[in-house]
Formats: sequence, structure tokens, C-alpha cells
Amino acid sequence: MIRLFWKHFFALLLAFIAVAEWACGAWLAVHLAGAEIPGFLHVAGPLIVYGINRTIVRRPLPEAPLALQLRRAYTAVAFTSVFGLIALLLVGLGWTVARAGLYVAGVQAAHPAVGLLGEGARVAASTGILGVAGAMAYAYARGASRLWVNRLEVDVADLPASGEGLLIAQISDVHAGAFLSPDLLADYVTRVNQLGPDLIVITGDLADSAEWAGRLFPVLDGLEAPLGVYAILGNHDRAAGEAAIAAALERTTSIRLLLDEVVELPGAGKGIFVAGVRDRGRDWARGVRRCPALPALAEQIPAGAPWILLSHRPDLFDQARALGASLVLAGHTHGGQLAIPLPGATPLNLARFMTRYSRGTYRSGGCTLHVNLGLGVTGQPARLATPREITLIRLRAAARPGEGARAGT
Repeated sequence: MIRLFWKHFFALLLAFIAVAEWACGAWLAVHLAGAEIPGFLHVAGPLIVYGINRTIVRRPLPEAPLALQLRRAYTAVAFTSVFGLIALLLVGLGWTVARAGLYVAGVQAAHPAVGLLGEGARVAASTGILGVAGAMAYAYARGASRLWVNRLEVDVADLPASGEGLLIAQISDVHAGAFLSPDLLADYVTRVNQLGPDLIVITGDLADSAEWAGRLFPVLDGLEAPLGVYAILGNHDRAAGEAAIAAALERTTSIRLLLDEVVELPGAGKGIFVAGVRDRGRDWARGVRRCPALPALAEQIPAGAPWILLSHRPDLFDQARALGASLVLAGHTHGGQLAIPLPGATPLNLARFMTRYSRGTYRSGGCTLHVNLGLGVTGQPARLATPREITLIRLRAAARPGEGARAGT
């Protein structure tokens, strides 16, 4: 059943969005504008909206600027309505529980408390929809443009003396595509270079298509680090054609692509190894906890030598730790892209349904995992409480700590 759900996820999402658009629009029309909607439209309306959405999804992006902006505005409203419907359902659930409580207490339908409860629910529902609209407007207009340089220090056992203080810049999920301009990507490249990293790694989802790879990869060639720039591919790269993306990267950049490979860093990084694995997953969302190629890669690394695993999905953390990895760098989740901050805990985000390692830094048994929030966006150009991230990691020599994991932030 779970496999079937993920297989048909986008078709189900399209239907759910149509229902959400109609429900939110109808609710506001009735309760704020005082409109009257015939009953049959509550059946026909979502079907019509679904047909419109299906047509939009199947057609390529229009080239005319106005048509493109109108399409993006419509899809933004449609996407926002999903969370508006969730607000409606939560208010409806609260009203149902409260009404049942009044019924059990013997309060009759004619009692003023019942009417007050209904009016409160209507106000809460309308406020919820408008609040969601405001939050999503921020996510599109401002949240998607925020960039965070996340500075971390990672203790590594048996770190060579020359590796003390070594700086690693990680970027992930670039998603070269319709939502990323050459100028914006060039700005990110400049920001990374200004940090002065010794090593730069890109943990997958470089491009959404081979065409976009050809257009934007030359900009990535501006990344500079004395120990090199290394990359792996992600699920979007696989969907676009692994061979085509790899060829575009080789043709337009000097970035070293690791496809189930291990390399020893040169210069100050000598004695430190980097392994990169191909993307593997049960579907587009969920990864696998064991990679069949990883044990063979670990065997290529001298016993006791520190090594870094580049894995697009974070699910290999436990296997990598058991094989002696010092650091695992991953992406894929975008941190949910939309999140609700929680005091002292990992922000509530949809990526939690994909993996238990949804965002941030985790440590266990002498191994550290960092799940980057990504530079690009997918689906919609919106981010809420989840800025675009450049991670700057400083390595420090340390004895292996004891067991115990700490969730990320």
C-alpha cells in the first residue's frame, strides 16, 4: 500500500490540490463574500479544477513572460490552497470534538453555546486560510531568497595533523532548472568561494534536465578549492538521465564526479578519503538504508583512516557509521522546504515522512551526518523557515566519542 501511494503520489496530489482549491475558494466566497453556491457545483467544481490542473501540468512552460507569470501565480495559489484545506480540516476536527463534548454533556442544538461554537469555528477557519495565504506569500516572496551560511565544527578521530582545521564547503540540490537563473547561481558560486574552503562537495540533484545542465553547469565551473570540487548525482539527475548529466558535467566543468568511487585527497588532505555513491532509492522520495556498493568502497580505505561519504539521501548514515565513516554529507530532503519551527526540536516538516534524518546535524558513534537544506527548490519556488544553505565544515582532531545520537536543527 505504501509503495502504491508513493508510485501514484503526484496523481493523488493533483486531485487533492483540485479539491483544496475549490474548498478554500468556496469557503471564502460563502463566509466572507456572502455568495451562494449551488450544491451541484461542489461536485462539478473540483472536477473542472482538476481538468485545468491536469492540462497545465501536461503543457510545457510558456515562453511569453506574461503567460509564464500567470501560470506561476496560478500554481502558487493552487499549492497554497493545500495548506488552507489542512487548516480547514483541523478546525473542522476541533469543532467536531467540541460539539461531541457538548452533546455528551447534554447541551442541545438550540443552546447558545452551540451557536457560539459554530461561529467561532467559522471565524477560525477563515482566519486559518488567510493566515496560510500570508505565510505562503512570504515563503514565495522572501523565504525563497534567504541564504544561510551554516558553520559547523566536526570532531574526527585519527585526523592527520595536516587536516586540522580543514574547511569543507557543502552545497546540495542545486536543481539547475526553471527556478534558477544563471545570475543567481553565479552569486551562490561567489559566496562559496568567498568562504575560502579547502574542499567543495555537491551532494546531488545538480539538474532537473540535461538541457538545463548544459545551460547552467558552466557557471558551476567557477567553484574553486585547492583540494578540488567533488560531486555525486541525485534522484533528479537519474530521472533526467544519469549518463547525460554526467556527460554535461564532464564537458563543461572540472568537477570530479564520484559514481561508487573512493579518492584520497591531495595536499593538506592527504590521508583523508572521500567516497561518493550513486543514488539508490525505493522511489523518488524514500531512500534505502543499505547500499550494496558501500562495503566494497570502505574496504578500499586503509584501516583507521578518516573518510567522508557523499550520499544524496541521508538514509545510509547508519550503514556508513558501522563501516567506520567519520562524516556523511547528504541532501535530498530540502529540509522539507516548508517547515514550522518548534522550540528545542527539529522543525516540523514534510521530509519527516521521507526519512528520520530530515534536516540538520546528527551524531552517533563517532560519525557525524549533515543533511543540507539545499540551494535550489523543487515543485514550487517557496521556502518557509528553511533557507537555502551553504554549509562550511571545519574538521578538528578528536578521540572517538561514545554512542548516542542527537537530532538536527
